[in-house]
Amino acid sequence: MALQSSPLMLFRLFIVINIMIVQADNSASYLGARCRSSSECGVSHSQCERGVCVCQPYYARVDNSTCLESTLLGSECTVSEQCTLKVAYSACLEGVCRCSDGHLQFRKHTCLSQSLGHHVQNCTSQAEL
Repeated sequence: MALQSSPLMLFRLFIVINIMIVQADNSASYLGARCRSSSECGVSHSQCERGVCVCQPYYARVDNSTCLESTLLGSECTVSEQCTLKVAYSACLEGVCRCSDGHLQFRKHTCLSQSLGHHVQNCTSQAEL
């Protein structure tokens, strides 16, 4: 028994396919895409902000389709923004968050200017006397 296709059946199929295409187009599958709500942003850890899909707070944009969690000094990283979102004057150096050039690590998660770091170190040494 062969299936007969009626014009009405073909029309309905055409409508369903077009609706599916429109719904797929409404999903923002990349960062920087236009959006009306965060549910439209298809990138993991992204949100709609001022009509554009962006990474959520404390997530760094790697490319148009990736948001990576920010990290602290000594943690693995892919891009420098992962480090600078939590620690000022830090960078991703050889895959690890470290203080950037001209800065020294002070305590666990602070990078200070080398000149300021020298003064802090002297104060700490004198306080121990």
